Amino acid sequence: WHLLRSGMTWTFITLADFLARPWPEARLAYFVNAFRVDHARRAQLHARLRELSCTAVWTLWPGVVGEAGLGLAGTRALTGFDVRWLAPSGGDWMFRARAGAGLTYGTGAGREDYAARMKYYPEASAFAAAPRLGIRPDTGDEQLADWQDVPEVALARTARLGFSSVLNCGPLLPAPLVQEVAVAAGVHAYVEAGHLVYANERMFALYAGSSGPCTVRFPDPVRVYDLWNDRALAEQPVRELVVDVVENHTYLWRLDS
Repeated sequence: WHLLRSGMTWTFITLADFLARPWPEARLAYFVNAFRVDHARRAQLHARLRELSCTAVWTLWPGVVGEAGLGLAGTRALTGFDVRWLAPSGGDWMFRARAGAGLTYGTGAGREDYAARMKYYPEASAFAAAPRLGIRPDTGDEQLADWQDVPEVALARTARLGFSSVLNCGPLLPAPLVQEVAVAAGVHAYVEAGHLVYANERMFALYAGSSGPCTVRFPDPVRVYDLWNDRALAEQPVRELVVDVVENHTYLWRLDS
């Protein structure tokens, strides 16, 4: 959901494919469930990330299961961060970003909206007793977000492993933070975070993530026709069009050369 709205091109691959296949254009690797990582696999991942000059994003409890069983030594070795267990939250996991005008996000943000769109979305009680981590940042580490209920860092970036490593102690990041981390890694953002775009040479579809003016730029000059409202938006070929959009509305245009 958040990747779709991140404004960038992306794909799902297996860990084996990441290690074995060439990814010359990869700038960001988002590891969503790298919980069990032994010494050999950790060395492979680090070598690959250094080879690609790729930023790694680790989520929740990366490397927490290693050769010796459950513990944080593997998390520290995998991510480069000193971490510790925190007391249970007693409810939703909520965070406040230091950038993005103090964006608040987490499992309780947008629950009503998500529950309406998904077959199942967990209640706050599902997170109340779940184990969670806090980051102990070192000199030079960039602190990106904090837990809302305790004075602990929950999202940070470091370069001490020879590549850029981002540890996210919560679930998946919201689209604006995904885009912020990715752009810092060298990923090109095509769309403002929150919007969802599908397009080819003849058609353009936009699902608006927020209301207000939206600038659309085309690779070549085109005439633009609004199919929903049966009217021309640009009768002469244009390379750029500015339109006012409304949050959660879909726009469908035909593009004529």
